[in-house]
Amino acid sequence: MWNLNKWTDHTALYVREQSYTYGQLDRMQQAFAQKVDSHCLVCVMMTNELPALVAYISCIQNHHPVMVLSAQTPYWGQENLWEHYEPDVIWMPLAGEKEHREFWNRGLYRRQAENEGYVLYERIEKNEMPVCRDLALLLPTSGSTGNPKMVQISYENIQSNTKSICEYMHLTGEDCGITVLPLSYTYGLSVVNTLLYVGGRVCLTADHVMQASFWRQMRDRGITFLPGVPYTYTCMKKMNLHPERYKKLRIMTQAGGRLSKSLQEYWGQIAREYGKEFYIMYGQTEATARISYLPPERCLEKTGSVGIAIPGTQIFLRSPEGAVITEAGEAGEVVAKGSHISMGYAACRADLTQGDRRHQVLATGDIGYLDEEGYLYLIGRKSRFAKVYGKRVNLDDLEQMLTHEGAGEIAVISDDEKVYVVTDVTRIKEQDEKWRQRIEQAAGDRSLAKILHWRELPHKESGKIDYRRIGERVKEDETVYM
Repeated sequence: MWNLNKWTDHTALYVREQSYTYGQLDRMQQAFAQKVDSHCLVCVMMTNELPALVAYISCIQNHHPVMVLSAQTPYWGQENLWEHYEPDVIWMPLAGEKEHREFWNRGLYRRQAENEGYVLYERIEKNEMPVCRDLALLLPTSGSTGNPKMVQISYENIQSNTKSICEYMHLTGEDCGITVLPLSYTYGLSVVNTLLYVGGRVCLTADHVMQASFWRQMRDRGITFLPGVPYTYTCMKKMNLHPERYKKLRIMTQAGGRLSKSLQEYWGQIAREYGKEFYIMYGQTEATARISYLPPERCLEKTGSVGIAIPGTQIFLRSPEGAVITEAGEAGEVVAKGSHISMGYAACRADLTQGDRRHQVLATGDIGYLDEEGYLYLIGRKSRFAKVYGKRVNLDDLEQMLTHEGAGEIAVISDDEKVYVVTDVTRIKEQDEKWRQRIEQAAGDRSLAKILHWRELPHKESGKIDYRRIGERVKEDETVYM
């Protein structure tokens, strides 16, 4: 996957005050490989720390299929996944080891090695069920919840998507990116995959964009590539941070959810003014990260669009009846085709024997349309439709409309009896009235609307709005309404 020997003396990683060359990284990944038997399933409890990243790189380089899980997954969720997939090796932070005392006491795993704050457990009786030779990576579909549904990603998938991203972003060995995002997240991993592929540098940090230490690293390490999700750019705007302060920054990317039109215009204008490239992107874990991108020069012209297909990919739309849609502006389900499309889902170890079941075609579950030039606009998810007293309401469409009219973050959910608008915007009577009018247009009755003002909206580790937690909180406690 990566030719680490090609840039032996070049810097590959910055970790706090330390730097590591490609040669040192190669020796570290080889040392980890010696702890692991040939082609066994390795579970890495991922953090944005060096031992976790080295383990991931080693598994990919040495063809050990690797299951990457967030170390923030609740202990019972971790154990649920271990029971479903029976990994041969578990590599996890020492800090979380004691939480699993009862699990270790069952005698399925033995403690083998400890290094730099991580510990390795090996399964005593290996699972003899063969894992597909093409399988490189397992990533969860639901973040850090512990749900056993995983996406199966092949070596070809990773290499194809990595090459494509490097091509359209014009990444080179002079580039240096920073880990804004968790490495348990496909977008976060893609930053590492691409930069190591071209001989660039990765600044490995767990610091948040709201921390001054993050921006010191941006300046001191000469970061050229800043990836983010909508929440990242919302925070940056609130902090009044501008890219002109970081002279070497040339690329800013956004994926991981819809960016509001107002934020797209704000950052697109700043990028144009200061000579930066601002990429709006769209992807899914099932596509190994990326499906489309909006060329920076069209950012302000194509507001609301997620762009065109990445190199080597086809995008088309399908009607509910399964026909391919050819009319510009007509909505349908977005379908992507290419060698980066993952092999399929898994729910347990037995599923890892099945190989590729998608055959490079992914029905994304997203609804969108193409304009006359073939630029993609997303409308919502097939699953984000509610039926409120018999009337079908597109929650994504309504959320986008309300976001466009207000400031701050907005999430729209429904329990099929009411439509809840949850926002971190301070309550303004006139604004609430305007939102109720919009909900009346969508649902037919303003009395079905409930507007909740919270201090902040919950987010997943990836930075996306966590609709599940919002729904739970709305059910448990509506006293937050002010």
